[in-house]
Amino acid sequence: MLFFGSYEHNLDNKNRVMLPSKFRSMIKGNLFCMTGFEGCLSLYTEDDFNKLSQKLSQYSFNSKAEREYIRTIYASVIELEIDKVGRILLPTSIVNKYGIPKTVSIIGVGDHLEIWDTNKWNEYNKNSEKNFDMIAEELK
Repeated sequence: MLFFGSYEHNLDNKNRVMLPSKFRSMIKGNLFCMTGFEGCLSLYTEDDFNKLSQKLSQYSFNSKAEREYIRTIYASVIELEIDKVGRILLPTSIVNKYGIPKTVSIIGVGDHLEIWDTNKWNEYNKNSEKNFDMIAEELK
């Protein structure tokens, strides 16, 4: 399963957001939502969440950095159900904690989805595209 593309959606007055139909058709079951990088939320299917958990289980709890990473990830996880019309409900606590506005961008990032404040996503994407060639050269 490979998620890709970028879609803009609005939260309704109950903090529900419609998942793009392209993504909904690929998801079986619930999504696991957790803190992401650069201020976004990361959403994983159950299978991909289990794969991520297997990777995390290889970290050493004796290492301070690894222990903090494990704690931060697992403490932030919430399970989200997709309703009959394809929406997920973002709890008010999550909306407040991450400053999620009414307009969000939902992007596919390979093995997971991300939910971004659309303004933050546009700025991040603009900067990333500007440095794309340089970033590509640095990758090994």
